[in-house]
Amino acid sequence: MRIPQLRRTPLKLTRRGYVRQLGSLSNGGSVQKFYLGFDPAIAAQRRQWIEAVYVENCRVSNSLLWTDTFLNLAKQLARLGSALIANEPLPYEISHFGPPDYSFVQRLRDVGVPVSIHGEPATATVRLAPDVTPTGKPAVTKLHQAIDKYRQDRIGNYAGSYQGSQTIARKIDKFYELDDCWLWQLDYVKIKAFVDNWRNRPATAKGTRCSKIFAEVTIGEFYKFLNWTEASHSAEFRCPNLASIDRTICRLPSDTEGNAIKDVFWTKDELQEVFKTAQPLTQLIVGLGLNACSGAAELGRIKVEDFHFNQQHPHAKLIRYDGVHDWLITTRRKAYTHSEALLW
Repeated sequence: MRIPQLRRTPLKLTRRGYVRQLGSLSNGGSVQKFYLGFDPAIAAQRRQWIEAVYVENCRVSNSLLWTDTFLNLAKQLARLGSALIANEPLPYEISHFGPPDYSFVQRLRDVGVPVSIHGEPATATVRLAPDVTPTGKPAVTKLHQAIDKYRQDRIGNYAGSYQGSQTIARKIDKFYELDDCWLWQLDYVKIKAFVDNWRNRPATAKGTRCSKIFAEVTIGEFYKFLNWTEASHSAEFRCPNLASIDRTICRLPSDTEGNAIKDVFWTKDELQEVFKTAQPLTQLIVGLGLNACSGAAELGRIKVEDFHFNQQHPHAKLIRYDGVHDWLITTRRKAYTHSEALLW
């Protein structure tokens, strides 16, 4: 029994399509060429089938030369994507003048080759083997594996608070709603279905529809995942053009009109009463809030060294102002947003 050693070289693209050269009809004869079309994914699949037929050819004939029967099957697979074999009469190299032996057909079917015997329905197909990428390379990464890696990378490099990292993790966990598949199988249709689901604000565990903000940031995080996947698994995933996908979040009758924060103001008399009755720290908070347009988040980040009393601005020469005043100058840690206030 002779089993050939097949070379795993990339398919060559010619004017007639991708070509695979394999075996010959006679010793010293020309190598057989199989033209597999112009689609790289289909060509990679048909290449696998033809190689399986050649291996079976060598096993049955105990030779590295093509026999007419198996060469005919290989040519059908290259041209049609399926093969049909006549059941009568069987060629010599298969029957050896003995009882008909169709075991080779089942062996080919066991490895996914679409071969039919005359009288059976044809099994023509261009379905790709799941472990072959459209470029003909072995598929290595599943979608959920990529999500695991992205989750670890995103949380591990997050510079914000623990609560913020957990919020991001909850959004990434929603990606597991996608059925697991090879990365190359994550196509436009699956991506659009995921986005459309979140555009419609799916129900939460409490039975209510999720908020508009949560749906928006989940879709935004999903697009970050797609970009990360394309960059880190370029051999297996190419992000399709998603410009035509609508990302607008639907509105519900229960949504509040406009800004949910109501405009509530203190009157002048009320502010005076607060200052009369409040403790010094409360007076400081109200005063800074009014003076520096600061809310709770800004006030919580202020440090003693942010105040500059009875002096020129720290960058007086740069701004060309030499007046002596009291200043409050801050910078947000994460966003590096600069803020200055001239204190009364």
